[in-house]
Amino acid sequence: MDALQATVEKACAKRNAARSKKNYAVADELRDMLTDMGVVIQDTSPTTSSWTWSKAAQLEGTSSEEEEEAQPEDEESESGEDDDDEEEDDDDESEEEEAPAPPTKKRAAEAPAEEPFKKKRKEMRGGVVATILKPGKGAAAAPKRRVTMKYAGTLASNGKQFDAGKITFKLGAGEVIKGWDVGCAGMQVGERRQLFIPSKMAYGARGAPPDIPKHADLNFDCVLLKA
Repeated sequence: MDALQATVEKACAKRNAARSKKNYAVADELRDMLTDMGVVIQDTSPTTSSWTWSKAAQLEGTSSEEEEEAQPEDEESESGEDDDDEEEDDDDESEEEEAPAPPTKKRAAEAPAEEPFKKKRKEMRGGVVATILKPGKGAAAAPKRRVTMKYAGTLASNGKQFDAGKITFKLGAGEVIKGWDVGCAGMQVGERRQLFIPSKMAYGARGAPPDIPKHADLNFDCVLLKA
């Protein structure tokens, strides 16, 4: 498990490096590889992330450890018994080998429910990139309708947070930066998106002093609360 964990840590580090260079194709390939290994990744900033094993992977790891712990007991039992009891030992071993079968079936039944949502990345007008982190189920954000959004904004260059809170605005009416009008369109209530907004679709050459410098690319973590 230590060797596997080291492999995961190395892959996560490579993915964060690719994200910092905006090489999203490589980052997505590494994310898919880690997901297939049973790893659940949570991005904490444009260049950092945390990870955990999915519940299905943890169950498989627990079963393997139980089988390894049971093996020395079997060997000890065989070495301590007379030849006359060999047939009884064989029966006990058969029962011990068959014991892990029920949890395997249980894991197979539960695995689909534990499969993490795969992020969907969308390239939009003006260089805006929207990554869907969690799907929604409610009404969709449509042009000229008022929406309420919970958000946190960070500088793409260093991950420094410059703002966070809730905001209500009319989508597509120019009440917010252009990147928001483009990137938030089509979101469903409950949906969470990560928006990369280039400078030209944000505050451009003027910036928004003192927190947002000139020509700054921005990242926003957004959740649609009402549409």
